[in-house]
Amino acid sequence: MIAFARATPAHTSAILVVIEASFDPRFGEIWNNAQVAGALASDDRVGEVALNNGQVVGFSLARYAAEEAELLLVAVAPTWRRRGLAATLIARAIEQVRLLGAATIFLEVRDANTAAGSLYASHGFQAVGRRKGYYAGADKRRHDAITMRRCL
Repeated sequence: MIAFARATPAHTSAILVVIEASFDPRFGEIWNNAQVAGALASDDRVGEVALNNGQVVGFSLARYAAEEAELLLVAVAPTWRRRGLAATLIARAIEQVRLLGAATIFLEVRDANTAAGSLYASHGFQAVGRRKGYYAGADKRRHDAITMRRCL
């Protein structure tokens, strides 16, 4: 049974485990300890963890300012994928920022990540731009990001 809880700095290590299992370092999408801990401690961020028997198996992280929000990260541990957990985390993050007053939410997805792109599209996100070389991978190659937006 999955339970959801507000993500706090105490979840940093467990979130990093999910990040490292979910993002390929070749594409420059992996956050480090300082980035995750800082985001979880920031007043303008909302995060949520999905827990199975107290163990973090997925998470979402968004930030907001006035009427705009950005979905920063969503990841699910490999053994918990294909169960709708990412979709649930996205829907819950959208609702959280909407309740905080956001009228629009944005995100960036690597252009070759078609699975994530279709997942976000299923939640009403539409491509609105491209950022050339946005991600800097461990292999020193740059990868474009597609900017997506959803009006709330």
